[in-house]
Amino acid sequence: KQIEQAAGCKLLSMIEVTLKEVQRRQWRKVGVLGLGNPMVYLKPLEDLNLGYETIAGELRAKLDGAIMRVMEGRNDAESTTIAREAIAALRAKKVEGIILGCTEIPLMLKEHANEADLVNPAELLAEATVRHALA
Repeated sequence: KQIEQAAGCKLLSMIEVTLKEVQRRQWRKVGVLGLGNPMVYLKPLEDLNLGYETIAGELRAKLDGAIMRVMEGRNDAESTTIAREAIAALRAKKVEGIILGCTEIPLMLKEHANEADLVNPAELLAEATVRHALA
């Protein structure tokens, strides 16, 4: 807060820039992937009266395991396959777009992380930080 006050501006969190992007895209139903139950996104989506879908059960357990492997430096083809399965499951629920709510998920997806219906919060935060630094 002191840095924000000294700079005369408000710095945005990764969640805030992601929600702004969801609103910019005018999505009304959003898929959310993350480690466990991604409440850091779900509650703010509820507050904005936006619908959301997540994954559960065995698929969530598989994605959580893949995320942990990436955290340990073990990103492999199986992790990519699991991340793609999770995205396919959310697309089947007719979401308009998907928040990749854990920084490891874009790493698992590799070139697929830039698909039009996916939002990479870490990338959005990096872009906002650069814009702020250049302003």
